[in-house]
Amino acid sequence: MEESLFLQDMGTVSLGACRTFITKDFFTECNEDYIERFIFCRAFKKKIIPVASTTIKAKAILLKRRKLIGPAYDSIILAKFSDPPVLSVDSFLAYLKKLISNQPKIKEGNLLTNGYPNIFFVQLDGRIVIVDAVWSTSLLIWSLRCFEIDEFSENLKGAFVFFPITTKT
Repeated sequence: MEESLFLQDMGTVSLGACRTFITKDFFTECNEDYIERFIFCRAFKKKIIPVASTTIKAKAILLKRRKLIGPAYDSIILAKFSDPPVLSVDSFLAYLKKLISNQPKIKEGNLLTNGYPNIFFVQLDGRIVIVDAVWSTSLLIWSLRCFEIDEFSENLKGAFVFFPITTKT
C-alpha cells in the first residue's frame, strides 16, 4: 500500500508465535476473581466470540501499523488494496492477546491507550468486518467492538490501523 493523504506509516510490529491458549480463558469479561478484563460490545460478543475456535495458536507475524491523519471510512481504507490484508477471527484474537499481554494496562507500546481505536480488518463468514480495541481511559479496561464496513461513521483521526504483512515460518 502506498502512503496516502490519510494514513501515515508508523512502522511494523513483529509478533512472535502465539502459543496455544483457551479462548474463553483470556477473552472473558471477568476473570475468576470477578475483576473486569474486557468490555465486549454486543456485536463482538454475538459475531466474533461464537465463531472463534475453543483453543487458538498462531504463527509469528509482521503487522504494518498506520495512523489515520485524517478521518476516513473503512471502505476508503480498503479501496487502497487489490487484495485486502485481513486476519481470520482466530488469528486476530491470537495477535490481539499477544499485543495486550505485551502492554499491560496503560503502558505505552504498540497499541494506543489514549481512548482512540486500534483497528483491525477481520474475515468473518465470507465478508470483512472491522474489529477494534479501545482502551477506556476512565474505566481502565479494554473495550472490544465489531462493526460492518462503514457502519460506524468515519474512523477517528489519530486511530491506529493494523494490517498483516507476512507470516514467518
